[in-house]
Amino acid sequence: MREGVYGLKCIFEERCVETMPSEILEIFISDLESKHVALIDSESAYKIYKLSTEGGYENTILGSHRQATILDEYRRIIAMQNNRNFKRPVRIVKDLSGRYWCDNTHAAIAYILRGNKKINEIPFYVVDLKDNSIISCDGAVNGDLQDLRNIISSSLRIQERIDKGIRPIDCRWTIENLMKNLKVI
Repeated sequence: MREGVYGLKCIFEERCVETMPSEILEIFISDLESKHVALIDSESAYKIYKLSTEGGYENTILGSHRQATILDEYRRIIAMQNNRNFKRPVRIVKDLSGRYWCDNTHAAIAYILRGNKKINEIPFYVVDLKDNSIISCDGAVNGDLQDLRNIISSSLRIQERIDKGIRPIDCRWTIENLMKNLKVI
């Protein structure tokens, strides 16, 4: 158990891929929930955009937090895909209802475009908000206190947005939906 100066507590565990829970290893990257849409060009994309903005999430459009165009974001993803040294871990957040979210969308799409299908084929770690735990797979997280604090804080923001209504439990928008929306599959 690590405890930060603000009282934030979490269990940090390092595991190798062989000892990760099979529930996680069986997840297809494309099935992870996505916070983003690329284009509002369909009824489903519009629904996600509307729910997100009504819930106070202003960065629903991919790249909007950095004032980038969709073409800029697509180029970033392709650059990651083509960079042999690119090994950024994908943060997977298990929300309080048990859904798995992708946080590091660009990296996840780049790995899919490289031909990776399942979580166990890429660098990743899991933040389980129900258990207040971080499970790092094969050294994906260095484990220093500031890093862990940032990881938990980013993950909690997803749950806060869910609590504000950005994604009702019966509404799904996955990485696969986003990739179709981006026109890359």
